[in-house]
Amino acid sequence: MTGGGAEQSGPWQLDKFDDALDNWRALEQPDEGTFRTVVRWMAARADTPTDGCRRDRRIPRHWMAEISGTATGGPSGTVVVCSFLMFEAERRLQCTNLGTLTRPVTAGEWDPAWDLPDD
Repeated sequence: MTGGGAEQSGPWQLDKFDDALDNWRALEQPDEGTFRTVVRWMAARADTPTDGCRRDRRIPRHWMAEISGTATGGPSGTVVVCSFLMFEAERRLQCTNLGTLTRPVTAGEWDPAWDLPDD
C-alpha cells in the first residue's frame, strides 16, 4: 500500500485500494493509529478478501465491511467502512469506497443493501 494503481502482495490483486486510501487520508485526516489499522486491513484483503466482510446481494461481486479496530465513541461514534468488487476469475479486488461514517451505519447510508439478511 504505497500509492498508485494495482498491487499484488498475495493471491489476490488489490486495485484502487491505494487511491482510496490516499483520498480518505487527505479528506478525513485520521490519526496515525487508525490510518495504520486501515492499511493493515487493506493489505490483508490480498490473502483473505472477505474475512469480516458482508456480501451485497443487490450488486454482483460487491462486498463491504466496517473495519475492525477503527470504531471510536461507542455505539454513536464513528467507524471506517470499505467496499470493494471481487473479480474471482482474475483474482482481483477493486476498491469502490472508503470512508468514515457515524454509527449506527444504517441501510441506505452506505449502501441500500447493507442490512440484507444472508440467505
